[in-house]
Amino acid sequence: FSLGFGNAPLKDTRYRFNNDILLNSSNTWKLGKDWEINYSTTYCYEKLKSYNTSSTTYYFDNGNQTIVEDKQASSKNNYVESKFLVKANSDKFWFRNLLYADYEYKSLVQDLTGDYKRLQKVHSPNLIVKDNLEYIKRKGSSSFRFISNSGFSHYDVMLTVSNWDNQLNQDVSISDFRTDTYAVVDYNKRMDYTISITGGFKGAVRNLKSMLYGFDESILDTSDISFVNNVDVSYIRPYLHPSVEYSSKRWEVKGSLPASFAIYFPIKRSVFVYSAKAYVKYKPTSHLNFIFSSGVSNSELNIKDFHDGYILSNY
Repeated sequence: FSLGFGNAPLKDTRYRFNNDILLNSSNTWKLGKDWEINYSTTYCYEKLKSYNTSSTTYYFDNGNQTIVEDKQASSKNNYVESKFLVKANSDKFWFRNLLYADYEYKSLVQDLTGDYKRLQKVHSPNLIVKDNLEYIKRKGSSSFRFISNSGFSHYDVMLTVSNWDNQLNQDVSISDFRTDTYAVVDYNKRMDYTISITGGFKGAVRNLKSMLYGFDESILDTSDISFVNNVDVSYIRPYLHPSVEYSSKRWEVKGSLPASFAIYFPIKRSVFVYSAKAYVKYKPTSHLNFIFSSGVSNSELNIKDFHDGYILSNY
């Protein structure tokens, strides 16, 4: 447990004051000879207040103009992080699974007074959850690996700007779920060559929502612009990746042929994705070698293929 305070006065009319709190807990359990469990949690609270005043004079040919501004700001941040790890290691297999989650809530209030008054508020809650699993089984000259990486994240940003006569609001929300799960089989009967086959699938479901409201539509031509966006992107891509490697005193040969079939649901399109590579290295002497490499590939779709228009990001 730790608790810290800070006060950093800069001038008589400008100061900062911050409060921080940090809590941390970690535990480890041994289950038998090969298994182990670890759990940890961290909580952090940060609060910062600041105040400053300024007076700026502009000198023009027809006279001088003085602008006075006072700014008061307050920011708060709450952060929680948790990790749960299970792992095992024996003569026949290796296992590891990490479950991770964190939640963060940020808020900021900034009040400007003086000649140009305005009030700004931001609230931003964020959530991230991830799971990483890896399993390896060994048997003679071959091995089997199963790996799965999945995660979910959600971000919200709510912004309000007020100038006492009008109020603008912007809301942005982003959700994302993704996974990459595959299995790998390695065969190495002899020391000079290795055959590997990887098969699995990737997938993602993503959503973006953004909205701007409160502005004066009479001063803008909004006939071809939408200030409310809702964009969905989702796909699944099964893939197969065979590869072979050969190595000797004078030769080194590598070849791979990754191939996948991507299906995009919002636009009902499918793309065959490939990336063939070949590499040959010949060493007639210890001071001379010849290298030949080649490859051919194509790419997946990008965001422009899903949404033809404006994406409101910030203002």
